[in-house]
Amino acid sequence: MMGRKYKGTFGYLKKRRIRSLIRSAFELAAVLAIYFTAWAILKDNKNVFTIMAALLCIPTGKSIVDTIMCFLATGCSDDAHARIEEVLAAAPGTFPASYDLYLTGYQKNFALSHAAVADGAVCALTDRIGQVRRRGRAEAHQDRARQRRRDRIHGQDLPRHGQIY
Repeated sequence: MMGRKYKGTFGYLKKRRIRSLIRSAFELAAVLAIYFTAWAILKDNKNVFTIMAALLCIPTGKSIVDTIMCFLATGCSDDAHARIEEVLAAAPGTFPASYDLYLTGYQKNFALSHAAVADGAVCALTDRIGQVRRRGRAEAHQDRARQRRRDRIHGQDLPRHGQIY
């Protein structure tokens, strides 16, 4: 049996993907088993087991979303890990560092392969160089239309956010 992988260690995301997938499958199987077993025995949907199965869908859905996010996150590659370990071996114990980080935001998510702190500065490495998506024409058009709407609203002397009339 392999040891537990902690957050910030190399290979944590791979381990978490597997655990998350198993947990989601187990929870979904439990919901389906409760619902269909009650339906097979009672031949009716109007019972307490249907309500219980419906309420258990909430944590199951959360678990499935967590599984999807785990599969979208990319961890540190073996090649990058080997190069990072060579650098860290040259200066042992000087850099507190973490692997397989995934920063989420409202608009974008960022996958960091490795992050280290040195002299009060944070240095981060990502394996996604060259894969940055450029904005398309549709997104640029939406931004311009959004700006025109903002200008039109503010030009009519409507209350702005934070103003009291």
